[in-house]
Amino acid sequence: MVLPKLVFERRGTRVAWAIVCVFSLLVVGSFLVSSKPALERAGNFSELSPNPGRPDLIISEIFAFANSSFDGNSTNSTNVTHVFMHVRTKNVGNAGVNVFTTTRVYLEGSATSYTIDLNVPPLKAGQSNLWAATLDFVLEPGEYALVAQADKGNAVSESNEANNFAIFNFSVS
Repeated sequence: MVLPKLVFERRGTRVAWAIVCVFSLLVVGSFLVSSKPALERAGNFSELSPNPGRPDLIISEIFAFANSSFDGNSTNSTNVTHVFMHVRTKNVGNAGVNVFTTTRVYLEGSATSYTIDLNVPPLKAGQSNLWAATLDFVLEPGEYALVAQADKGNAVSESNEANNFAIFNFSVS
């Protein structure tokens, strides 16, 4: 090891400095270890990496764009809104998912709510599945949210069950 050689070859301030560094590491390390349960109970502690050997499905990308047009061909002429939706489900865990899962997509507004269930194929660790489509809706002008939830049916035991939602807000004019 480099540290003992450096400490014992040069005496004086370097020895004192090495002792201070080791002591600091012990104090900081014990603080982090003892603080982890309290932070987890508070709900604001997240691991830097997922638990080993467990998948973790997240919504890594979400986007929506609305374009309204007038449909003059129908007897009840209405405003049709073309909504482009882009949702990516990703496995950021350390293990693969061996079953199909469901990503639920919600389109929500003040007086409107639509639900779409997407079948996501099994994903290896690091793999993702992209769903993109343009769908037509009759939407009033206003604010809307595209919400996506990975693993809707809890088919997979994940390393983090609390990170399955993502939201994207957009306007229809």
